[in-house]
Amino acid sequence: MRFLGILGVTKLIALFVVVLGASSAQAAFILKFDSSPTSWVGQGQSFSVTPKDGYTFTHQNYKGYLLSFLVYSSANHPSPDHHHWTLRLGSPTGTPFTAGLYANAARHASVSTLTPGMDFYGDHRGNNQTGGFFNIIDIGFNNSGVLTTLAADFTQYGERQVDRWVKGSLRYNSSVPLAGSTDVAEPYSLAFILLGCLGLYVVQRQRRVVNKSLFSA
Repeated sequence: MRFLGILGVTKLIALFVVVLGASSAQAAFILKFDSSPTSWVGQGQSFSVTPKDGYTFTHQNYKGYLLSFLVYSSANHPSPDHHHWTLRLGSPTGTPFTAGLYANAARHASVSTLTPGMDFYGDHRGNNQTGGFFNIIDIGFNNSGVLTTLAADFTQYGERQVDRWVKGSLRYNSSVPLAGSTDVAEPYSLAFILLGCLGLYVVQRQRRVVNKSLFSA
């Protein structure tokens, strides 16, 4: 009977870990980037915005190989705080996007070439040429081919000069956390903590059984 009681507690803890892990991974919309002082687009600024900050996230996709994301603040923002940015990504050779690294990206890459396309610009500033790379961590489409989720990190070099960098991350309806983020709980760490609690519970139960046996002798 004691074994069945412990087994029941174990099942409850396992169920709690699964539920907690699922609830911690909530889909989010985030644009975050840092830039060098010599970046024409970034101007040395850093931003991290979400819908809670009054920003709208929209996107367009063309057959799964051309993606365009627009992030902009509402008209209610005062002029100094009114911003808008666009990130455009293109898959080489016109093939649908999949998760992975896309190196040697350029602004005017053609879908008929092996070169990925990338262009990040905003606040009325853009580059004539870009270089760099982007990494798609997660991407999903519905049955109609419409993008439903994206997690991507990117590094862009303005005019292909490495000192004019912008390094950013975009999360579009994605539960993938930003690099270095502590906002999302780690279910496996919680599992170890709960298993430790289970171990303490078992030890306490065994001590009670031993003490009861000694007093009964």
